[in-house]
Amino acid sequence: LEDRSLVTCTVNETDKRSFLIGLTPSGETLAHRIYQMLKELEEEILGAFSPKDQKSALWLISAITTVTNERRPTT
Repeated sequence: LEDRSLVTCTVNETDKRSFLIGLTPSGETLAHRIYQMLKELEEEILGAFSPKDQKSALWLISAITTVTNERRPTT
């Protein structure tokens, strides 16, 4: 990503063992485009369902995410 000028990578001055990663303007533009595409896809998919079914689907996705995160090994 750094070679494609999407992120910057600099040594953390307060802890030289670590790096600070940030988006470049090009990276921010790409991130925004990706977000918009995902938002449109979400609207297209959920638009095929009734509001009640949308709410149920979003609840289920949230529940799956919670269970998955709880089972993730800690480091």
